[in-house]
Amino acid sequence: MIALGSLLALFLGFVVGGFALFHTFLIIRNMTTVEFCERRKRGRLLTPGGRSRYDLGFWNNVKAALGDNPMFWLAPYGGPSGDGLSFPTRENL
Repeated sequence: MIALGSLLALFLGFVVGGFALFHTFLIIRNMTTVEFCERRKRGRLLTPGGRSRYDLGFWNNVKAALGDNPMFWLAPYGGPSGDGLSFPTRENL
């Protein structure tokens, strides 16, 4: 019974770990799951150079997703800055 529990825990650890890695990739690229799936379905990227127009660079992408204060990134306190209707874009499109 312990072996079955350990095997199940290992399997779920891989699933959740893969899920976490995928969504960390999305945060770094400043993309949603829907945008990722649409780009993958089309087989090409939407902008020259392969970057999303909302990709602001590593640090700004993480701040856009998790908030401006790194002390609160692991605690669900507050939310991202902005009004939720307009988002900053790269200026060199």
